[in-house]
Amino acid sequence: MAIAKHCIKNGIMFSDGNPVFALGNAYYGSFNPKKTPFPAGCDRHEEMLKDLTEMRECGFNLIRTAALGETERAADGSIKMNFDETDWMLKLIEDKIGLPVIIRYQGYGCNYSNQTNFLMIDQHNNPMPSPPESTFLPFCLQNPVVRRDNAEMTGAVAGHFRKFPSVVCSMMFNEPHYFWCDIDRDTPFYDFSFFAIQSWREWMVANGYRTREEAKCLDPLRRAPIISIPEEVDRFARWLEFRALEVNRFICDMGDVARDAFPEAEVTTCQHGWIIRPGSAMMGLEYFELARRLDFMGITEYLPAVGPGFYLGALTLSVEESAAAVFGKHAWLIEYNGHSELTPLEWIRETVAAIGFGIKGIVYYNFRADCPVDGTPEPELYGLLYSDRRRTKKYDTVVACNKLVTRLQQYFVGAEKRRSGVAILTSLYSRTRGYALAGLSDQVTINTKRIFTELLDAGVSVDFVRACDLEKNPLETKVLFVPSWQMLSETERKEVKEFERRGGRFFTYDFGFFGGFLCGEPPQMIFDGNIIPLDAPGALVKAGVTPLYRCGESRLNVGLLSACDNSFITAAIVNTDSLERASAPTTLEIRLRDGENFTSVKLNTIESSRDLEFTVAGQYIKISLPEIESAAFVIIGKNQ
Repeated sequence: MAIAKHCIKNGIMFSDGNPVFALGNAYYGSFNPKKTPFPAGCDRHEEMLKDLTEMRECGFNLIRTAALGETERAADGSIKMNFDETDWMLKLIEDKIGLPVIIRYQGYGCNYSNQTNFLMIDQHNNPMPSPPESTFLPFCLQNPVVRRDNAEMTGAVAGHFRKFPSVVCSMMFNEPHYFWCDIDRDTPFYDFSFFAIQSWREWMVANGYRTREEAKCLDPLRRAPIISIPEEVDRFARWLEFRALEVNRFICDMGDVARDAFPEAEVTTCQHGWIIRPGSAMMGLEYFELARRLDFMGITEYLPAVGPGFYLGALTLSVEESAAAVFGKHAWLIEYNGHSELTPLEWIRETVAAIGFGIKGIVYYNFRADCPVDGTPEPELYGLLYSDRRRTKKYDTVVACNKLVTRLQQYFVGAEKRRSGVAILTSLYSRTRGYALAGLSDQVTINTKRIFTELLDAGVSVDFVRACDLEKNPLETKVLFVPSWQMLSETERKEVKEFERRGGRFFTYDFGFFGGFLCGEPPQMIFDGNIIPLDAPGALVKAGVTPLYRCGESRLNVGLLSACDNSFITAAIVNTDSLERASAPTTLEIRLRDGENFTSVKLNTIESSRDLEFTVAGQYIKISLPEIESAAFVIIGKNQ
């Protein structure tokens, strides 16, 4: 089969020159030898052909896999590789399937030089367990020999797969982060190897946090800081900050190597989705630097798009999309929830929700579930098919959902998130200090979630920005919500005040007394009888922000996209009722921009497509919505 010309440009997938929404599925791509969909004794090649053919017939247009095989450094210094199985599968895809491929190059890193200090070291000087009982980054990121080995391996592997025209994306590692850790319970905390500590000392000096003399014998804390000792809090937080920056630097450095060796393939990663959640500072997560240096953003997400979980998932997607958009790029879900027992309605909700928050590609995990052999960590847990190829209960719905998304894809890839000019300040500095002072109960994380939930419920499209982004202001932020003024650095406070001086408005969240929002910088003494904190709607009115939409049914969340040429609006509507009850018929009002004039409104579900009644009154188009069982797309355009 001659494959269509596929490529990814700035996070948008193209097929024969036409932009398409990427609907992918992961297949046979684990470096853990215990994770395989194939029963013992079967013909693996025959099974691959059946699976990949069915994947295409289900409406998926992209495959994620991994470079399973062996690499080693030869005596002459070159990298020898054996990817016979992966090469065979790619040739099969090109000859008979015709779909593009994302390929993950690295498993758990390589140690060609046989470094005895290869693995990370915990606070008690114990090495990290060997893969696959480790994280995906088990090795010391600062060891120069290990970095060289991994860079050489990455370049060689990228060069090898460049010969396959089906490969359109180079993926750097999978969920590359430190162990999640509860420091108060003395769980393993990494990395205290010599190279990591020495690099941290140099970083502290380079950034002016310590003098060279002070840094000579400075050691990072191996326990939670005593919060009444400011120096301990600062030292612990700076250690966490350094770790996050180092993860990103390593991943992006490997991305540069892959791009040099295989320039036709865009470079991304699949970072963890735990960005604004308890303990994220311990995991070394930070999206903005990844977005700056990679070609597009990619993360994992497994939260349900229903009930309270909807808000946390929406927050995660909003941070990722904002990080990409700040640099004029796009965001994907490189690994999305494809649990074997996922309900059909939840599959629809999660897909529609992701598209409504501006995601341009979704890769579900997994197509065929892992066979339940001894030692496998996820037997039969994730798949559209079980390992014996039985269909899961969501199968028919998935096929119908893929057809719907493919039919409407021009309204997703030809549009961008419709922004309100409202953003929440995100700060790695704040998150590390929040954790240093309060562990898993840090106020920065708690406040951010509260602010996001209130703003989303008020009909606002919420962005996330760093203080350093406010000067150029690429997302055109007009109103800024600060989760914790006290946790900002002096530099960040100055940047926020300068934003205000240029005409922006900012509100701080009062965590300690009333709750709610305060205009500008909080006073030293909040309880003076003359301060009235605002709720989110009040703060928006005070700032002159009009909601993007109003809906008479509180269980419906609406994500809005605008056509790049203003010719249509896409409304991604999700029923977030935790009991999966259909919403009542209601009215949806969407605020129009100057010059927008539409003549058609159409409701699209997996079952049907039909016109909806609407009127235009003032700045709003008022749409009569029927009951929504799970989720739907409403396309507002002209003579559809």
